[in-house]
Amino acid sequence: MTVSDLVNKLTVEEFMGWVDFFNRRPPGWRDDYRAGVLIQGMSLNKPPDITKIFPSLKVLEKEHSRNATPMRNFKDSALASFIMSAKGGAAPNHLFQE
Repeated sequence: MTVSDLVNKLTVEEFMGWVDFFNRRPPGWRDDYRAGVLIQGMSLNKPPDITKIFPSLKVLEKEHSRNATPMRNFKDSALASFIMSAKGGAAPNHLFQE
């Protein structure tokens, strides 16, 4: 697809969707993540915070924390009550600590 095709055929909604996508997943984030893991692996004392080194990973971290489900929602779920009603196993207390 050429640039002129994009200009003529791309709708505003689709364009805004791509803008949103690239704001949430910056180009090159996978390469930054791989390099960050290598940097952390080579560090002998305290591994550096790779989100300070690579801004694209900071964006991903914010997106992940925004979409993360709090543990208290799990405590009230049907799955949690099913787990707690199981017979003959060790109580999964670690699931319910905050």
